[in-house]
Amino acid sequence: MTAPRWDDPGPVVPRSPQSLSYSPVLRVDPERVEGLVGRLEGVIRELAMTEVRLASFMFVAAPGNDEVSRNAARQAVSMFEGARSYLGEWRRQLIEAKEALESQMAGYVSADSRSA
Repeated sequence: MTAPRWDDPGPVVPRSPQSLSYSPVLRVDPERVEGLVGRLEGVIRELAMTEVRLASFMFVAAPGNDEVSRNAARQAVSMFEGARSYLGEWRRQLIEAKEALESQMAGYVSADSRSA
């Protein structure tokens, strides 16, 4: 049996005789955490840049002066605001995941140095 890939972390089903209700678990090889954190930081930066680019679409000019055109412009702005909100929340969650991985890795290093 091969170890799970750090860049393809699927949910891990615990093998136990208990019921099938479980929480997904992320398995990460401690030796590859730095690479994973680096990739997370890259994704976080890309999301932040995309949020900035979306800010330029906070005003959408209506193509015409009729009600349908004005409504289309309002809906476009609403969709851009929703996209920025979604990306911001996703970025926040990735930052939390990165910080949790860094904290866990610091714990591994600390335990390793105490046992040495």
